[in-house]
Amino acid sequence: MDLRINTSKDWDDLEPYVRKHLRTLSKSNEAYKIIKNFNNDIKELARLEWEERLHKKSSSKRANLVDKINRELLELDKLLVLGTLYR
Repeated sequence: MDLRINTSKDWDDLEPYVRKHLRTLSKSNEAYKIIKNFNNDIKELARLEWEERLHKKSSSKRANLVDKINRELLELDKLLVLGTLYR
């Protein structure tokens, strides 16, 4: 699965996949902390998207946040692959 987002709505499709795979790797609270951090970033992204629609102009903050989230998702994907290999 391609772990990338363009809008906050994309997280709705990715979150169940990420939760499922994190749970299989770890029963600790670390998995829940990772999800919580992503959810916080997604909430901020949704707020920025709303402001863009309200003011009808694009924001570099939103683009930077999308890039940050996608970099973190890429790192998470690597972690999931390694965790699956070492299970």
